[in-house]
Amino acid sequence: VLEQLQAKVTENAATLADKTDIYQNANLHRMRLVELLQQMTGDETESRRALIQSIADLTRLQATVSENSSTYFRRGFPPLGSKWLELPVLDAFNPAPAQPEGRLQFQSSRPLRSLYDLSPGDRSWIGQRP
Repeated sequence: VLEQLQAKVTENAATLADKTDIYQNANLHRMRLVELLQQMTGDETESRRALIQSIADLTRLQATVSENSSTYFRRGFPPLGSKWLELPVLDAFNPAPAQPEGRLQFQSSRPLRSLYDLSPGDRSWIGQRP
């Protein structure tokens, strides 16, 4: 009886080894096919990525142009666009843009990287309004 069980175990082990070899060969073949597919479609994939990036850049540039462009007329209120204010006749009487209210002004002869670059005498401007 023990010999019959041992023969059955040996037979099952041989079957398992055969099926394992078949599986490993199939997996190796699948991996080679995936590599071939990547080689065949690699240029297409890279071109597709470049196209998507170019479309995103174009969309971003178009949005920037539409935000920064001035027109004579626009939809909504007020209907006159900012282009009217840029006409030479009106621009001659329009003073230079003023500093926004509440902004601190400071002028120095050397570039300023932080407040710690100021000498003790220069710090007197902090907190003062123009």
